[in-house]
Amino acid sequence: MLQTLSNVEESLIVLLKDLASSLRHGGATIDVRRAPQIQHEGVSIALIPSNQNASPIVADATNGSPVISLVLGKSTLIEGVQRNETARSEEVRKICEAVIGGRFQEGLTCVGSEIMKCIGRIEIDGKIHVSTYRGRLFPFRRTQQRHMSYAPY
Repeated sequence: MLQTLSNVEESLIVLLKDLASSLRHGGATIDVRRAPQIQHEGVSIALIPSNQNASPIVADATNGSPVISLVLGKSTLIEGVQRNETARSEEVRKICEAVIGGRFQEGLTCVGSEIMKCIGRIEIDGKIHVSTYRGRLFPFRRTQQRHMSYAPY
């Protein structure tokens, strides 16, 4: 059964495809997934750079919800872009363009491959925006600090 996409989902797909097509040939690929390939209704779009030192972008939108969730790099989550559709699309575009331009970095605290804490920093319009994620705690386990400075696409 083919699901109908909402305006939010459709505009997000168009936006990310437009960003990918504006890059040099082969600069990034798009992977669009819908339920049941993903664990929620709606759509999940991944912008995967060909440069392995660049940050991937995954955008999720759910049927009927004005919220778009963006996952940047390893674990930086940005969500809650809930204004009108034009402003929401412009905000998502600016975030994606900053990541594509290499103006994004993460500080990670890890136990093995598990991320305990992530502090993402992204520069948009000359201002630094910070997003913090805290995962599970691992008491008495040795942690590793990693700094990820992502390259442009």
